[in-house]
Amino acid sequence: MLCYHVNRTLGAASACPGRPAQQAAPGVLYFVGGLPTMRCKSCLKCYHAVNESGICERCQKSIDRNKLACVFQQTSEKRAAIYKHNGKLLTRAEWLRYRRWTDNYYASVSDDDIEAYNDQVSEKIKSKPLPPQAGYIYLIESSIGYYKIGKAINVEVRRGQHLRDYPLQLTIAHAIHVEDRHRAERYLLNLFADKQLQGEWFKLSEDDVRWIMSLSGEELSILCAKSL
Repeated sequence: MLCYHVNRTLGAASACPGRPAQQAAPGVLYFVGGLPTMRCKSCLKCYHAVNESGICERCQKSIDRNKLACVFQQTSEKRAAIYKHNGKLLTRAEWLRYRRWTDNYYASVSDDDIEAYNDQVSEKIKSKPLPPQAGYIYLIESSIGYYKIGKAINVEVRRGQHLRDYPLQLTIAHAIHVEDRHRAERYLLNLFADKQLQGEWFKLSEDDVRWIMSLSGEELSILCAKSL
């Protein structure tokens, strides 16, 4: 068999007489029987299609399944818990493993790198504003006294989704119908940014809660317009 391989960096092609595709180097494109073939960087098997990272579809699905979506929940001034997307706490072994990975990552980047990345993300968000869409701004109170500010078309459905994500008792404290739920949510999140714990959870005072609950949709829309 005569296989041609292309070095993706140099763009050079050369003949490899008798070299079967199964021995291809990861990340190098081969032509077998006229079809492009590349060796997956994960399972090291050859496929006619891999993604931009050089991973085959089967391995990518496995990687996606193993991604751990976590929620950091502060439980007191000196304690915090980490929940998985299904509401279960991280096991000690999982915590030690992810803490090691996180420590390695932060040891490899500077504060300037992190700030530059966050600035890029912020610019992308600003450059692609969402079109105005009516809906509700909701305030959900948790059983540990923290509040979640969010947006939804159906607040009760969204509450059910949060109940699956957080092992807490959640109560809808207030909901406001607005013409642009995206802008209204962004306004409130920025307004209470100094009281943000993690994600969209906030440690609000009684005055903060009373003020939010006093707002009408029209009043909130006017405040959003003035903040632009």
